[in-house]
Amino acid sequence: MGKKGTSLPDNWKLPDEWRAYALGIGFSDEKIDDEASKFKMYWLSRADNATKLDWKRTWENWCIRILHFGAWK
Repeated sequence: MGKKGTSLPDNWKLPDEWRAYALGIGFSDEKIDDEASKFKMYWLSRADNATKLDWKRTWENWCIRILHFGAWK
């Protein structure tokens, strides 16, 4: 049987390791705080009760999309 995904916790806060990733690809602390807030609001507001297997990779993908497209699309 495969792994089971989880929802983002209501009390989620950006882990230091995730912040370090965003800093490493060129985000400022201010941009990271802004995107972390958007990330949390987006995933907690999903009507489909969004679940993910790996929230860290989901954050990394979020950041990469911001770099490539300038905004989440």
